[in-house]
Amino acid sequence: MADIYGKIEREEYALSVCEEFPTKTKVGVEIELENMRGFHPRNPIFNKYWVISDDGSLRDNGMEIKTSKGFYGKDLQVAFDVFEEAIKEWDGEPSLSERTSVHVHLSMNYMTLKEFISFLTLYICVEKILFKVSGERDNNIYCLPIGTTHREDFLPLFETRILRNFAVKAYLNTPKYSAFNSSSLEKFGTVELRHHEGTADATRIKNWVKTLIQLKESSKVMDTTNLPSDISSIGFERWVKDCFGEMADYVSYPGYIEDLLQGARIAQDFLFSATIVNRSSAYFNHNRYLNTPDELKLIKIYAKKNGLDYSPIDELIEETNGEEEEYMGEEEDEEMPEHELEEGL
Repeated sequence: MADIYGKIEREEYALSVCEEFPTKTKVGVEIELENMRGFHPRNPIFNKYWVISDDGSLRDNGMEIKTSKGFYGKDLQVAFDVFEEAIKEWDGEPSLSERTSVHVHLSMNYMTLKEFISFLTLYICVEKILFKVSGERDNNIYCLPIGTTHREDFLPLFETRILRNFAVKAYLNTPKYSAFNSSSLEKFGTVELRHHEGTADATRIKNWVKTLIQLKESSKVMDTTNLPSDISSIGFERWVKDCFGEMADYVSYPGYIEDLLQGARIAQDFLFSATIVNRSSAYFNHNRYLNTPDELKLIKIYAKKNGLDYSPIDELIEETNGEEEEYMGEEEDEEMPEHELEEGL
């Protein structure tokens, strides 16, 4: 992904991986809290790991506390330790509301495009689970789920015909307030996960971060091509253990299997739709008769008229300067030579 966005970051941090954070996935954390009057951490190490700023969307001395950069391993552990220490030493109590939340930036720099699509597939499958364990913000307008609101933004990424750098960048420029905010890829080389409700509990935030890191690590080794059937064949509980590792118990609340089933069905929609488009695109690319401009133009018009997905064809022919629109008027049935189309197919 870094090759696409030019966000390769070679900086190595002073500390290494640790038992709690055993991978080198860099993570950025943003914690939004209200009623933070008088919060001034005394430990000088705090300022190495965290930056405090005002946030206009918050009330009553609200502030955003975010990591100074992306950390992994022991650095990430120390960051949480000094945050927890600062909260305990403070003489106040933060307020939590629908405006407060925790956002996690997960680095995608060293993932291939194939691995990223796998990560997105796994995410879609477990999106409802992630919302449940992080505070159920799926009805919040600043945290919109893919499964019910942004399918059209992400579906093209599953189609092999657009797996080129320029196309990937276009389709990943999604709305900022998506729960899975991929627009941060261009700016930071990360995906921003906006699910978690507001909290100052360092343990809760750490568990959430570890869950997201594990999901990313699993996407590097799990084959998601036939994800729904794989889940069905090995069983829900086994699949969750394979996907989330040591965090499986964290996401296994009462009713999680039903939520996983719904997510698997949504993932199946993405995979199945993409399969149809990919196969039709391959067919038109290799059929010499249909690769003539006149025939391809005719199919495109027919698809438009009947509300069909003509996108595979759209990339194979040049623009016709609006000539096809002549067929879309009141007398289109008379002017459109459908018999030629039937003979060609």
